[in-house]
Amino acid sequence: MKNKLKIVSLQLDGNQFGTKGRKELETKLKEFGKLHVLGSLDENESEESEEEADDGEDGNSTEEEESADESHQSHNNSVTIVELTDSNISAKDFLKSPNMDNFMALGDNRTVLIYEEIKTKDQQDIDSYVKVLMKISAMSNNLKTDVSDASSKCAEYLYKQLFIWAQQEDHLWPVTNSLLINLGLIKGEDKKFKPTWNMEGCYTVIKNIIHKNYFPESIRMSLKLFMQRNLEKNRDLASLKNQIIASCD
Repeated sequence: MKNKLKIVSLQLDGNQFGTKGRKELETKLKEFGKLHVLGSLDENESEESEEEADDGEDGNSTEEEESADESHQSHNNSVTIVELTDSNISAKDFLKSPNMDNFMALGDNRTVLIYEEIKTKDQQDIDSYVKVLMKISAMSNNLKTDVSDASSKCAEYLYKQLFIWAQQEDHLWPVTNSLLINLGLIKGEDKKFKPTWNMEGCYTVIKNIIHKNYFPESIRMSLKLFMQRNLEKNRDLASLKNQIIASCD
């Protein structure tokens, strides 16, 4: 199972796991975050229940029993595994599971594919867009150069398109608010929300683009202000935040 990280479907119909076996299988799948791929376990009876059922039946001929055993064994060994190969990965697949492998599997056209899937059409799309942006930015300090380079380029493109749209639609404030929340600088309406992505990668991308012409001045100044306030209470990533603040001057 460790080598089946791209598995999307696991069909084990007819296998005699019993209640205990099913629980063990579900536990193992949970460890890999793959419980959702487990199909229904139809005819998942324990051996004891089948033996009890057999006791109530009339005896059959030896040939019939052997034939039934062979058929039963073949049925019990029915295991179907469906995996995603690199060529099967789509932007939707990545958004469902935004990890490094799926990101890289999208190929050189990943940036456009992701943008077309998440591009904002109205104000309600902003937060979803920004969350994807954070998850991609989080990979920008990956130890693998190809991953960090690809994620940095993708994140910059997504930022640029977001800012262009926000200025055209007069939605700079909602975008600013979403960025502040998802960068952990302010609390949103959902007080229980806490960013789970790698903040160092997110702030690294901001540091690399905040001085560019397409970066709106109002968002730049808002980030500077709230980072300064944040540093008074929280020294996490202090050096990186100070570099961003200095770039705003």
